Amino acid sequence: MSVFLGQRTVGSITILELGEHLRAENVSEFRDRLQHLTKQGQIHLLLDCSSIRIVDSQGIASLVGNWVSLKKRGGKLGLLNPSVQLQGVLRIAGLRQTIESFDDIGKALPSFEK
Repeated sequence: MSVFLGQRTVGSITILELGEHLRAENVSEFRDRLQHLTKQGQIHLLLDCSSIRIVDSQGIASLVGNWVSLKKRGGKLGLLNPSVQLQGVLRIAGLRQTIESFDDIGKALPSFEK
C-alpha cells in the first residue's frame, strides 16, 4: 500500500494526503517523495494525516528528519488533521509542540506565508 493517496497544490503549498500507515516498510517511499519535491523547489509541505491509523518509530523518525531538512532550506512541514493515533505518538515522543499541526486547512495555509 502506498503511503501517499493524493497530491495537490494551493499557491506555493503542496498538500500530500497520506494513507493509513507510516511504517518502516514505506519510510523510503515517504522520504524519497519529500526529497524529490524539495529538489523541485517545493519547500512548503502540508501533510494531510487524517487517514493515518498506524505509525511506528521509523515513521516518526522520517517525519522529523524531513521536518528538519525543510526547515534548514527555509521551508516548512506541517500536519493537517493528524489522527488521534498520530497525535498520541507525537505527544509521547515530545514532538506535539515541535511539528505544527492544524485542524483546519483555512488556518494552515496562512501560517505558511509567515
